[in-house]
Amino acid sequence: MALTMNIHTLTKDLPRRIVLSYAVIGAVWILISDQAIETIIGNYSQFTYLTTFKGLIFMAITSLLLYQLLQKYQRSLQEMNHKMASKKTMQLLIILSKITEYIKLQKQLRSYIEYDSLTKLPWRSFLLDKLESLLKQTHP
Repeated sequence: MALTMNIHTLTKDLPRRIVLSYAVIGAVWILISDQAIETIIGNYSQFTYLTTFKGLIFMAITSLLLYQLLQKYQRSLQEMNHKMASKKTMQLLIILSKITEYIKLQKQLRSYIEYDSLTKLPWRSFLLDKLESLLKQTHP
């Protein structure tokens, strides 16, 4: 249940985190880089060229950051899926061992009911019941 909640929280928050990160990085980049270019270069034609170049650099950097963020997200989802699969496997193994234990106990109980524990001979009542059922089968 906790792993399911973690996956839900991770997938629910991812779009918001990506958009906020992109908005903050983009705003900071635009404000700082425009002022830096304007301070360094006074020529308007060079300013236009440099802001276009700056925009392309921004797109390349944010694309790489987004790629890394999504890769990290994908790895965490894969790890959670692996943990959930391991947990389910353990649960199945426990269930199988309980079933095996139950079958063993059932056989043991049947043995106690049908045979004497000391001599390992069939109980007299069991033997009589068996004979009676066989007689009924042969003479209806």
